[in-house]
Amino acid sequence: MKRNQSLVTSAATRIKMKRLALKRIVWEIPTVKTLKVDARKRVRLPDVRPQQVLSYENNGDGSFTLREVKEQSAEPFPKGSLLKYLTKKRNKEQLALLKGCTLERP
Repeated sequence: MKRNQSLVTSAATRIKMKRLALKRIVWEIPTVKTLKVDARKRVRLPDVRPQQVLSYENNGDGSFTLREVKEQSAEPFPKGSLLKYLTKKRNKEQLALLKGCTLERP
């Protein structure tokens, strides 16, 4: 008889523990950081580096979205991209133009 009661109580305890675990998940409150805008419409964001660029978007429902703008780190002139400008004909034209130029002051 005691064994049956212990099984019933342990099952009931497990159910209560599951309910408590679920309630704890429901009642977790996320951390919210509030910011104050000064008279010049400036805001100090604690997690942003100096000179970092952010894009601003007004969602229309009273909320704003800030996104980091990342630089594209592409080479200005990829290898071989300037070869179309280096031809024998063009070199002759450039040399002819440079013959009339001097570095001396008049």
